[in-house]
Amino acid sequence: LGQSAVYVLQGSRGLGSGGYYAKTKDATATVRIYDHASNSWTARAYRLTPRYNHAATLLSTGKVLGAGGGNFGLGTLASTEVYDAVTDRWSHGLPMTTPRSTQMQAVLTDGRIVMAGGFVSEPGSNSSTFDYTAEVLDIAGKAWSPLPDLPTTIFGGDLVALPGNGLLLIGRRQSGLSSYQLIADAKVWTPVPNPTSPQLGFTLTPLLDGSLLLVGGRGGASPTDGSEVFRPVSNDAKPPPRPWHHASPSIDLVSDSCACFALARPPRLVLLGCAC
Repeated sequence: LGQSAVYVLQGSRGLGSGGYYAKTKDATATVRIYDHASNSWTARAYRLTPRYNHAATLLSTGKVLGAGGGNFGLGTLASTEVYDAVTDRWSHGLPMTTPRSTQMQAVLTDGRIVMAGGFVSEPGSNSSTFDYTAEVLDIAGKAWSPLPDLPTTIFGGDLVALPGNGLLLIGRRQSGLSSYQLIADAKVWTPVPNPTSPQLGFTLTPLLDGSLLLVGGRGGASPTDGSEVFRPVSNDAKPPPRPWHHASPSIDLVSDSCACFALARPPRLVLLGCAC
């Protein structure tokens, strides 16, 4: 299966859902849960709608929100689904205001969920257009509200939540890398310095002191084993911001890596599924 969504459930289990079949490109609704203790995958209840390139977000309740995605026959989806691992049941969630696939997502510090950007295509079409909008789902899951539009087209971007309900966006444009910050309640995205080396496929993870750790990625045609740290401006200016700087040779990756999936489990950072 290609382009499925993976998320870590509470405890030592992981959820993999959706995707498409490589030969037919048909979307699938299959769901599997991986249990680390037994090192095994178990089939679970099918999703309500087959989809690929969708977002999966762990909610504070322990349930998982699946949002948007693509389905060649249906086009880009605005629908959402909520999975309860305890009862093994999917239920319909509140649809987004805009259909979006391969969108960026983040969970704000107050528990609200942000969906931003992505691509939109019509049913049966192989072409798509970038969507600049962003929206946020309230904690109760009852309403989506608009956020300021993204400032530019982003390919392969990463969106992370900052302390105080802010957001940092780093993504690739045709002309290179672009980085922007959205402070809570602000009306526009503000440009911030770009990382010094990687261009695509990096992993960006928040740290406990409000800094962001970037590891891996591609600097041109070759992957890198480097790492950088950046501390953006916060709402209360504490701690003070710090520009991108090399983290430490001691935490460089063992080998060149890109397109990793990162789990922050203080005091450790675990990288899974690195591939180039």
